[in-house]
Amino acid sequence: MFPFDYRAVSGYVQSDPGVWQVLVASEARIGGVPLDVPQDTLLIVEPISLAVGQAVTVVLLDKLGGGIDAVVMRDR
Repeated sequence: MFPFDYRAVSGYVQSDPGVWQVLVASEARIGGVPLDVPQDTLLIVEPISLAVGQAVTVVLLDKLGGGIDAVVMRDR
């Protein structure tokens, strides 16, 4: 959720207009302690351009057989 902190959690993110991108990464741990940066990128959604007042919903889904997929829905 750049520019938000790694491991930030939110069902709703509000920020400035511009180009946004969703990246899903795995969390690596050493001795049970999570590292400060993501290790493996699992999914990157194509850049999403948003003007003032626009919104989108990005739904992350488990793929049948493994992996992750995303559906980007432009809100009206």
